[in-house]
Amino acid sequence: MGKAGDFDFEDNHALFAAGAGALDRDRSGLYREFHPKVAYLLDKNGWTLEQVFANPPDEEELDARLRAQRPHMYQFAPAVD
Repeated sequence: MGKAGDFDFEDNHALFAAGAGALDRDRSGLYREFHPKVAYLLDKNGWTLEQVFANPPDEEELDARLRAQRPHMYQFAPAVD
């Protein structure tokens, strides 16, 4: 999956958790639902593409983990000098 342009993980995560049709491949005909999933693995959990391809997570398990996350869990504490 290519990642280009602006992508707001928080907004897409909220849509995913709400079951929005825009992120449902069967209802929208688009593959947008995979963007928050891949961003979650790569950007939020620090996986590499090699890890994703070598050991892809079960999609139902990934969906459950993504839905269980709260937006505030992605906020990092400011650096302490």
